[in-house]
Amino acid sequence: MSIILLIKPNITSAPRVIPAHNPPMGLMYLASYLRRLDQNRTIKIVDMALEELMPDDLCEILKEFQPDICGISCLTINAKNAHRISERIKKWNPNCPVIWGGPHPTFMPYKALESKFVDYCVIGEGEEIFHRLISALEQNKPYDSLEGIGYRIEDKIILNKRPSALDIQHLPWPAYDLISVKKYWTAKIPPQSGRLKYSEYMTVMSSRACPYRCIYCHNIFGKAFRAREPEEFVEEMVMLKKDYGVREFDIIDDVFNLDQERVLRICDLIGQKLPGIAIAFPNGLRTDLLDKETLRALKKAGMYYFAAGIESGSPDIQKIIKKNLDHKKASRAIEDAAKMGIIVHGFFMMGFPGETEEQLNMTIDFAQKSSLNTAAFFAVTAYPETELFEVAKKMGISLSEDFDTYHHHQNTLNLTHMSLEKLRLYRKKAYWNFYCNPKRIYKIISMTPRKADILTNLKIHVRDFF
Repeated sequence: MSIILLIKPNITSAPRVIPAHNPPMGLMYLASYLRRLDQNRTIKIVDMALEELMPDDLCEILKEFQPDICGISCLTINAKNAHRISERIKKWNPNCPVIWGGPHPTFMPYKALESKFVDYCVIGEGEEIFHRLISALEQNKPYDSLEGIGYRIEDKIILNKRPSALDIQHLPWPAYDLISVKKYWTAKIPPQSGRLKYSEYMTVMSSRACPYRCIYCHNIFGKAFRAREPEEFVEEMVMLKKDYGVREFDIIDDVFNLDQERVLRICDLIGQKLPGIAIAFPNGLRTDLLDKETLRALKKAGMYYFAAGIESGSPDIQKIIKKNLDHKKASRAIEDAAKMGIIVHGFFMMGFPGETEEQLNMTIDFAQKSSLNTAAFFAVTAYPETELFEVAKKMGISLSEDFDTYHHHQNTLNLTHMSLEKLRLYRKKAYWNFYCNPKRIYKIISMTPRKADILTNLKIHVRDFF
């Protein structure tokens, strides 16, 4: 049966960007799903950032591994690098199918398939779609009717309809055996949160999708929230501690705390089976859903850090972006967490459509007056196929074709009525006002478990402004 090479590209061309990095969970789920359905498949995962590889470095891997099929997990910001990798694969073997999956080909399939080095795109959740596609290729059967794929016939690009949301209850656990788990503990690239309590960490996911309608969300998992059973999820964590020595779990769900009863059950199981572990939520929790009971349960289970996605301090902007966060509830949750000794990091975005100086100042004031430990003030980015992208087009805003600019640290898009330079100055002001506070600096130093992570975190978030 097939030899399959799965690749996570690194980010090399974005200037001054120090990318936070997660293990390639999408590829790991893909690999475990493929192996469960056919154990004769030989699969290799290459995380280029972890291994510090450039596209030319793949040539030796291709010669040694001799893959029949190559799959590339692609974000918009590493699309250029994914293209370079695809070119190397085709130069090595023009007959080796190259398949792109992930957010970028899901929402820009036409752009991806414009390249003569890309044969197919997987649109949406990849496990089932990718399996069906490679099964058709392995058996030389038709694939043109398969849902969730894009492909090219001569110069014509064809996109089949996206399938229904995947039932994640029956997915096998990610293929942790195909990555160098312990290598992530000593890697130069930081984890997503920029900090750890214990070096021995791993990312896990207990649910997919978010039912909220934020206009900037790229929505790769759809809107149907799907959660794994608490017992099954915690058993995966137990396995990781037993087999790999993992002591910290970074839970990267889109909205882990949507179902409070489920959260409390998970916390109870962790207390029974995994005493002494650390838990972090670098992807964020829906902060206005957090009450004291939930916070206490999470703290008792080992949570020492979570990110709060506030985005804007303006109620009017909250309505425009359709996040509709309740500022009072969010502030109370952040304050309650601070009193419990939990580190809270704030996510903010600046530059939404029509955002005024007054509204930007409301965001700055919210952050400054809050009990947040740290904060990041990102540049608004309009990703293709989001509602924000359509709003930008209707405003007559020219959207860049340079995928390197699709990064939340870089102000290249301006949807406000002020100058881009003024918008950048407001981001700088936000950082200065937030961090130039002796009490906050003391809090950061005293509460950060590993003091070396303070510098790492600053490099990730505020290097452009100090």
